[in-house]
Amino acid sequence: GCVLLASGTKLSMVELESKEVVASFNRSKDAITTLAQRTDAKLLAVGNESGVIFILDNKKMSLVRTIQAHSKPVTALK
Repeated sequence: GCVLLASGTKLSMVELESKEVVASFNRSKDAITTLAQRTDAKLLAVGNESGVIFILDNKKMSLVRTIQAHSKPVTALK
C-alpha cells in the first residue's frame, strides 16, 4: 500500500513497506492545502493556496487537468 504526503508545494506517493517515493507531483507553485480521491481511486484532486485545483491520475501522479477555480485558498474538496 501507499500513502500520500504533501509538504509545501510537493506531493509524494510513498510505498509503506519500502518507504520509497514511487511517484510525485511538484507542479503547484503554491502550498498544497487539501486532497480528495475519487471513490474509484482513479483520480486525485489537489487544491492549493492560490485557488488552483489539479486533477491527477492517482497511479502515475500525472496531471490530467488544471482548474483555476477560486481566488482564495482551496480548503476542502469532495
